Amino acid sequence: MNVDPQVSGQYLAEAGLKNTHVVDVMMDRLSHPAEDRFDGLDLHLLNAMRRRRFGRAEAKEFRTIATDSARRWPVRVYGWAAYARTTERYPELMEAARAETIPQLRRGMIANLKGRSPRPFLDHARAKFPESRYMVQWVQAA
Repeated sequence: MNVDPQVSGQYLAEAGLKNTHVVDVMMDRLSHPAEDRFDGLDLHLLNAMRRRRFGRAEAKEFRTIATDSARRWPVRVYGWAAYARTTERYPELMEAARAETIPQLRRGMIANLKGRSPRPFLDHARAKFPESRYMVQWVQAA
């Protein structure tokens, strides 16, 4: 799977998410500690997994990935995306975005709020985080 992680992720998103054995193998990979050589694969697995809802165990692992400072910010963005899709706890995602210190990660978190964020939060994000203003405009327009 790690030869071309994007193709693997696309294939698994289309064909594998309905098979519990495949999902178990994906979750097993994601539950390992962060390794540079697997960042691309982890990102594309999370991208595939954010397309459907999962259970509590998977949600817990997605949140662990999203909050793991040892992981690079793009992987963490997709961790938040999978967590938000699974739990639909968008207020928690908004609070985490307010507290986030990495601007790129915060922008990704705001992007995951598309269609689910109240105007006061977006107004706050635009005022407090000027580097996110274009992302906020995009979310509001969507």
